[in-house]
Amino acid sequence: MNDGLTRLVSAVEDHLPKIGRPVSETATSLDSGGAFIVIRVNGVPFESVSRAEIEARYDGWNRQLAAMTLEKGNRLVLSQ
Repeated sequence: MNDGLTRLVSAVEDHLPKIGRPVSETATSLDSGGAFIVIRVNGVPFESVSRAEIEARYDGWNRQLAAMTLEKGNRLVLSQ
């Protein structure tokens, strides 16, 4: 790659927190003192279920996210 261009474009690693050690199978510590976990969320094919089922699952997921936000406040980050 052009040397001048590489100085203008920062690496992705520069924007991510430094990863520490694994705490469990799904949790890993960060060098900053924080931690993150990986969760798997199962879905349903929207073509095979009713609209009411989709809306009920959506509402339930929103309630769960709201509860986590209230409990964890600014310490919670969700990413896809």
